[in-house]
Amino acid sequence: MRQIFISYSHQDEAWKNRVVKQLRVLSRAGLDVWDDQRIDAGDDWHPEIQKAIERCDVAVLLISADFLTSPFILDQEVPQLLQRRQEQGIRVIPLIVRPCQWQRITWLGSIQARPTDGAALSRMTEDQWESALSELAGEIADLLLALPPGTLSSPEAEAPSTGQNAPIRTDLTHLPAGAAHFLGRDNELAALDAAWASAGKTALVELIAPGGTGKTA
Repeated sequence: MRQIFISYSHQDEAWKNRVVKQLRVLSRAGLDVWDDQRIDAGDDWHPEIQKAIERCDVAVLLISADFLTSPFILDQEVPQLLQRRQEQGIRVIPLIVRPCQWQRITWLGSIQARPTDGAALSRMTEDQWESALSELAGEIADLLLALPPGTLSSPEAEAPSTGQNAPIRTDLTHLPAGAAHFLGRDNELAALDAAWASAGKTALVELIAPGGTGKTA
């Protein structure tokens, strides 16, 4: 089950409900939407939010002045999401729900927002914002459902059968990103290519080197 995390200010709860309704159309396609309304009475809410962030494949940020002035969102949720975006490649999608100076926020201005033109949903007619949210839901579905079969979205995902003939499922979606352009290490790259081409005969390749020498790349 792929999980979509919704980060929002409670002042924007009406918009959150509209977003969740559109995304839950996709629940039978294997997409799960998480927001803080799923925290049960009596639960410790902070760890529950952290666990949801750790499990999510996509995070939708409902951007407004209230969102961008919330200490909890800015100090707790956003740094954790941006770290996962940087290290594990999850998709973080800002959704502009009410007008604010979001373009001037350094970390936010560099991420492609929705709606595409950056216009706030609150300035649209009902038909327009419903269309925009439907398109966003479709975009997220295309993104998540296109992931290779057998990849796991999180440690909480359903585990494969442990039977003798059970297929091995490998998650390639959360590997950290290396350098965009990589030079050198010809021998190491050739060894990796040979292992990959060995049709399963090589189960493990070990690269041993000090930190900072390019293992991730």
